[in-house]
Amino acid sequence: MSFEKLATGAVFAQGLALLSLSAAHANVILTYTGNNFTGFDAPYTGNDKVTASITLANPLGDNLNLVSVTPLAFTLMDGVQTFTNASPPLITTFEFSTNAMGEITGWVVNAFLTSNSQNFIQTVDTSVSVRDFAGMGPPVVHGIIDGHPGSWVEQSAAVPEPPTVSVLGAGLLGLGLFWWRRRQKLDLAQ
Repeated sequence: MSFEKLATGAVFAQGLALLSLSAAHANVILTYTGNNFTGFDAPYTGNDKVTASITLANPLGDNLNLVSVTPLAFTLMDGVQTFTNASPPLITTFEFSTNAMGEITGWVVNAFLTSNSQNFIQTVDTSVSVRDFAGMGPPVVHGIIDGHPGSWVEQSAAVPEPPTVSVLGAGLLGLGLFWWRRRQKLDLAQ
């Protein structure tokens, strides 16, 4: 077998290995921490608050004005109850406003149990309303804080691409298969 054919096979096998790689990407996790409730009924207390973790496939864009997003996953908590994307059927809203740097400047995040709209968690910071509010019932009880929004933190959760060793190994495997197949053809020709 000539060196040229062997080199061509190696390049071809390595190319196939590289084409089979999925592109690396980064999910974005938005984490909200509200302030403690200032108005509440038991079982809520003044130490309870709304918190949220929302995973998105891509970062929020720049200069958004309450644009709806669809999370990959979410968890909303109020100190008493927890709603997730795996919870019973929920009616949810996830809307965000951002500034020119993509930082969150406004939001509407709601989750209501569809079977009983008295169970809910919401956090809102818009030009009309600023509050964290949660409730459950019957009898209806709630926790609320008005006019004091919490804060969002955005972090990237990188999904790693395959290590270089895996790519190299796939290329060498392809080269080995190419060599074995070529060897079989030569043996049959004799």
